[in-house]
Amino acid sequence: MASNDFNEEKTKAGFLQWSLVLIIPLVFAITLALIIMTFAGIDIIGKTETIANKVPLLSEVITTEDERAVEDDQAELLNEISTKNNEIDRLTADVQDKENTIEQLNQEIADLTIQMEEAVTTQEAQKEKMESVATSFSNMEPSAAAPIITNLEDDLAGSILEKLSNEVRGQILGEMEPEEAARLTNYILQQTSN
Repeated sequence: MASNDFNEEKTKAGFLQWSLVLIIPLVFAITLALIIMTFAGIDIIGKTETIANKVPLLSEVITTEDERAVEDDQAELLNEISTKNNEIDRLTADVQDKENTIEQLNQEIADLTIQMEEAVTTQEAQKEKMESVATSFSNMEPSAAAPIITNLEDDLAGSILEKLSNEVRGQILGEMEPEEAARLTNYILQQTSN
């Protein structure tokens, strides 16, 4: 048994010795060849990458310059897409804000239109009332109408006098105290000039 162990160790040692005898000179020769070719201007690393990239299993592990450039371009394009998507989101939000503002302004326009129509209706109703009152005063005797108009506020008295014909207005103003007639005449002139 001892001789079998001795033979196994001798076989192992013999294989290891032969492996070292072959591997060390082979590694030295490859290293020397690489150094000489590099100094000669041959791109050994680039050619090695190209050849290794054609081998099915190695092509997944080793990347060439072209593949790195494509990966860099893809990363750059993805970054640009992300930036553009962010800009689209921002612009979409701006559009939504503008649409909301437009909707609010359209609602304001509608509200103001309603208010304006109501004001016009109210104004027309007041105008009709004023004409009715003016007609009443034109049918009265000037001596009876003058004291009533004198006791009214200036804007109301002036509006009534404006609605009357020149002849009736003159008769009523003639029946008033001169100061009152002058004050109301000035008021009417200021309103027509504005």
